[in-house]
Amino acid sequence: MKRKDFTKYSVYILIVVSLSFLLFFIRGNIAGFIVNPFFIENNQSCEGSGCNLNIFNITEIKVYLGSKKTILLPVQNIGEGFLNNCKISSEGIIAPWIYSNSIQRIPSGETINFIFDINIPEDVKLNNYSGKIIVSCDEFNKSQEINLSVLQGLQLINFNNFEEVDNGLLINYSFDNSNIIGENTAIDVWLSDEFGNEIDYITDIFKINRDGPIERIVFLESEGKLEGVYSIYFALSNDLDNFIKQTILLGDTKLSGNVIVDNERGSLIAYGIFLLFIVAGIAYITRSHWKKSARKDKMLRIPED
Repeated sequence: MKRKDFTKYSVYILIVVSLSFLLFFIRGNIAGFIVNPFFIENNQSCEGSGCNLNIFNITEIKVYLGSKKTILLPVQNIGEGFLNNCKISSEGIIAPWIYSNSIQRIPSGETINFIFDINIPEDVKLNNYSGKIIVSCDEFNKSQEINLSVLQGLQLINFNNFEEVDNGLLINYSFDNSNIIGENTAIDVWLSDEFGNEIDYITDIFKINRDGPIERIVFLESEGKLEGVYSIYFALSNDLDNFIKQTILLGDTKLSGNVIVDNERGSLIAYGIFLLFIVAGIAYITRSHWKKSARKDKMLRIPED
């Protein structure tokens, strides 16, 4: 192969590989970190009295023993100029329970959602606990009072098993109502597919039994036979935000797959296979071209006398 031809094909290969990795970056939302620095507006950071924040009200939050709750906190920059390296912290007795690694840059007039987790130990007393949530930026800080109501967790509900029947599922679960106040209680049970579409939803109302856990069987209806990955949810009817989730596999496991794989990880594996096909194709084309060039050189070679 001539050096000119080799250089030309090397450039082709480099372009294909570069485009492939660019596609990967875009799929993984990484491209923004590469491209965005070239398009950042030349706005200056706020200074002194021109800095201000508005933290949306989340003063009362219900949490449960031994549980983790993720909170979305909208924060608006109502000052003039950018606020840089803004992050969440906390003060008071609640400080060891709150964690966030979110760091944001907030343009003037815009609202950014911060995410933080509340992790409640299992040995905390049922009570109300007060503290502060603090949004700290390089130029400005602001805090907000917050109250955590620690309640008995959903260890009260335990999923036992399920059975596939005609047009639905029989769900068997247990409920420990020894610490429940009142004569009756209500548990909401619902079934969703892997895309979050609700299949059926019921409210199971029954009398409290002080002697121990109650075993319940409920029926969730479906139209036809269910196949694939589904989730069963249980929650107290008066607090649907705090639920437990059980993922199940229904139907023909040969079609549905025996292992439930995270969507993002599955996409990454699929794209890795796609890249392997590209590399294999490039190697095949390059090898074929080398062979063709070698045969041509052999044909053109003049034998010596």
